[in-house]
Amino acid sequence: MKALLITLIALVFSTAATPVAGPATGCSAVHVITARASTEAPGEGIIGAVVSSIVTGSRQTVSREAIIYPATLTNYLVSEGLGVTAMRTQLAAQASACPNTKIVLMGYSQGAQVAGDVLAAGATGTNKGTEHA
Repeated sequence: MKALLITLIALVFSTAATPVAGPATGCSAVHVITARASTEAPGEGIIGAVVSSIVTGSRQTVSREAIIYPATLTNYLVSEGLGVTAMRTQLAAQASACPNTKIVLMGYSQGAQVAGDVLAAGATGTNKGTEHA
């Protein structure tokens, strides 16, 4: 997952020398969707610092949003599954609204599992039939 995150960040920072303005549609060049860690307050959580670095360091226009999900440890599988559903929904909405925008999925702790399951097509706490512990 760390290599994937580094690759995604590298793609965001690999741009031309001049800033790229967002198109007239209001879509940014890059859109970051984040999932916070277990037990963190709603929002981006600790991973928000990395997102802020991307936003301020990129020469492209970058928008951001955090998914809304429980991020609890009490019923981890249900929480993570709701996170997967929320991220898939936001990903689909963003891709539909702005088809030329590059999308970055990020997460930390439980949020990283959410992002990984979305990328690997895992569903509600399972990945290819194998439950996560």
